[in-house]
Amino acid sequence: MSKQPPGDYESLRAEVSARYDSLSKILQQIARFAWDHPTDMAMGTTSVIAKQAGVQPSALIRFAKAFNYSGFTEMQRPFQQHASGDNDSHNLIGAFENLMYPTVAEIPFERIFPDISVTTVNL
Repeated sequence: MSKQPPGDYESLRAEVSARYDSLSKILQQIARFAWDHPTDMAMGTTSVIAKQAGVQPSALIRFAKAFNYSGFTEMQRPFQQHASGDNDSHNLIGAFENLMYPTVAEIPFERIFPDISVTTVNL
């Protein structure tokens, strides 16, 4: 049974950091690029990221597989979640909001549309 890949950005970062010295020079180069450019890692194509990182596209796939991902696209998911702000603190805020406003109908208008002022018009 193979080991599961890191499920989130922080776990991936910790795993790469722990194994950094044992990685090949090319994989270390990719790791440095990944931490310096996480949004590029999240949104770019393999060929574009490889060019930016100064490696061959196949090296990105080797990097992903070194951390038990099925391929580069699967490895992008933690970067995408990180770039979108979908992390534990974000989820915790959402959980508190769900406790405060269990249904959409209970959410105050100002909370949903903070930039719109409401004016009552008498006809």
